Amino acid sequence: MKMCRKNSKISGALREKGNLSYAQGDLDAALQFYNQALQFADTGEDLSTALANRSAVWTDKKRWSLAVRDIDLALDNNYPEGLKYKVLERKATCLFLKGGQDNVEEGKRCVANAIEALKSSKLTDGKRKAKEGQLENLKDTLKPERGNENEKSLVFDLPKLKDTHEQFPSFSSSVAVRYEEGRGRFCVAAKKIEIGELIAVETPFVAMLDRSEVRSLCWHCFRALLSPLPCRKCSGVLFCGPQCTDIATSRTVQLLSDEMHSILQACLKLREPIIRTNVEFLTCSTRQIWALGPWPTEPSRQSPHHISWIDRINL
Repeated sequence: MKMCRKNSKISGALREKGNLSYAQGDLDAALQFYNQALQFADTGEDLSTALANRSAVWTDKKRWSLAVRDIDLALDNNYPEGLKYKVLERKATCLFLKGGQDNVEEGKRCVANAIEALKSSKLTDGKRKAKEGQLENLKDTLKPERGNENEKSLVFDLPKLKDTHEQFPSFSSSVAVRYEEGRGRFCVAAKKIEIGELIAVETPFVAMLDRSEVRSLCWHCFRALLSPLPCRKCSGVLFCGPQCTDIATSRTVQLLSDEMHSILQACLKLREPIIRTNVEFLTCSTRQIWALGPWPTEPSRQSPHHISWIDRINL
């Protein structure tokens, strides 16, 4: 559908609004515009430029790790050669301000790469030499500074059970599974369960965001979106980071066909179950299903564009 497609013009317009807000010192508005620009940005310069611009906001907000992540993503998506020295300098700045031996060593490598990248810049010889001097002295001009971030907040791992059930690994050993005739299978406590004790961890078989949360939660892990990354195929799906983006993309099965209605009818006629566990695929396809027209109480055999309410839910 056109409403879900990437759009370079919309992305560029939103990015310019972000640049204006950033120049005016309104970091929150700039962040919002850059996030929106990323949604419509296709791979390449549009995406990398929006990421680089957003990294400047994170730097000013003292969110060093988020800034470094956006810079790395920008560099991985063909950021313009003539501007690479800028984002490499920003990355080095963030690493030096974070402090720590590993960060300092990586920051030094970024400085060296930034100096090398100056050769591809459009700066005059005089400005290039001045910038090279600034980069060489960058570490000495910065001292580690406490940022406004919790580094653990960037790690999205599910909690783990200390002692799992032998037969049902989603349960802890504190849970026992019983069966009674006429009642069926049920769970009871196998031993005393302490307050706050974790007894079950399970990934849902099927999960879908509520429509009111599609812009505030990750479409894969459902965690709050702090620095969203867009779906690589459409503008309607957002992820919390590269990890969820890669997992969702690797599980995606794309139906790239203009004859969507014919495909749906063929699937319904075969009456075979269609299972797709990837949220990104479900979302892109569901938007097309919802666009098929009115929801009749009974299926119409005259028009392939009308599918019954029951058939749509089953599909």
